[in-house]
Amino acid sequence: MPDSDSPRAARRRPAKTTATGYRTIAYYLPAALQDRLKAAWWGTKELEDGAPSLNALVELVLIQEAERLEQLHNDGQPFPPAPEGARGINRVASERQGEWQRAEWARRREEAQAKASQQDDNPS
Repeated sequence: MPDSDSPRAARRRPAKTTATGYRTIAYYLPAALQDRLKAAWWGTKELEDGAPSLNALVELVLIQEAERLEQLHNDGQPFPPAPEGARGINRVASERQGEWQRAEWARRREEAQAKASQQDDNPS
């Protein structure tokens, strides 16, 4: 991924902010997580502390996490703004993610092989 100082990053259109201070942002998330959050919202939206919309729930979760990170790493103060066009992950985080993904796929392969082996041992 290009870093925020790359020519490609400089060509990106800045995100538009509405008059109310909101902007549309897309995040790449696992489908199961999106489904889980949507189900949790749907199951709690009528409760007193329930979020009236999925968007409101996502906003609440992001506020809580930003506040947690600020408390933990910045004496409770907001961090300075990220550079314009900042995206992606750093090399160390990328390596960590790669290690996790390799381990996850190895685990899934083992599960699939075990399941196939059980089916071979117990044909229907």
